[in-house]
Parts: sequence; structure tokens; C-alpha cells
Amino acid sequence: MQIDHDPKELSHKAIKIVALLAAALIIAVAIPVVFSTRWVVEQLPTELTMLFAGAVLAGPICFFIGRWDAARNQRTPKDG
Repeated sequence: MQIDHDPKELSHKAIKIVALLAAALIIAVAIPVVFSTRWVVEQLPTELTMLFAGAVLAGPICFFIGRWDAARNQRTPKDG
């Protein structure tokens, strides 16, 4: 019987086991994080929650606007 598997590569069975373990770990961590985050947000006043939501949305938007503007300034001008 001849094996067509390279010993330096992981087998498909090993990859499936690692994927299942990773999925189980992600679910085991995500569920408590979601419930605790929801509980904390419900304890805060609405105005403070809206302020946090605005900061969370505005931060990445300003970052990408700044990156776009910086990239635009690095372009070489076209003659003519």
C-alpha cells in the first residue's frame, strides 16, 4: 500500500480536528463576552451608551478619511 501524503503537511483529519477545536473555543469565549457586554451596556445611561457608540463609529471613519487624504497627497501630479 502506497501513501500519497507528504509527512511535512498536516493530514485532513488533523486540520478538521484543529478547526473543530478552534470553533469550540471561539464559541466558549464569545457567549460569555456577549452576555457580559450586553449586561454592562444595559447598566449604563442611554446618553453615555450613545456617546460610546458615536466614538466607536467616528474613530474608524476619521482614520480612513485621514488615510485617504494622505494617500491622495502622495500622488505625483500629471503634467499637462
